[in-house]
Amino acid sequence: MNRRILLIFIFAILYFSCSSLDAQKNICIRNENGKTLEIKIEGESFYHIYINSVTISEVTEKLVINNDNTIILSETEYSSYGSGMASYSSSENIISFRDGKCINNTNIVFENYLIRLPVIDIPKHKLVVGGNEFYLLDYFMPGELIAISMK
Repeated sequence: MNRRILLIFIFAILYFSCSSLDAQKNICIRNENGKTLEIKIEGESFYHIYINSVTISEVTEKLVINNDNTIILSETEYSSYGSGMASYSSSENIISFRDGKCINNTNIVFENYLIRLPVIDIPKHKLVVGGNEFYLLDYFMPGELIAISMK
């Protein structure tokens, strides 16, 4: 009887440890030709950082992973609003200022978050995931349209 309980306990531990491994989420980045980059993510958010080509200033977008694997653009941080900034980054949505930068509360949900990579090599165009930086032009060509989704 004790042996049976021990075996059930061991199988339960194995089952739950394997099912938690399947719950691991990956950021999946895909270009139009099907080239894919997968990045393991352990937290619930990551950042898209780039230089706005018109204002020549850094923009940081905080992306949060929803329970249904959609991506929420939760906030946008920038120092200069100008041409080329998305319409959801208007002054009407500013919720705070931090270190002289505007912080917008956007909360827009995406199944696929689309990014058009710059035509010129802008070294700061990257994703930051768990403190690790992934420079998008190291993996994809300038000018490509890429889609970010969760897997």
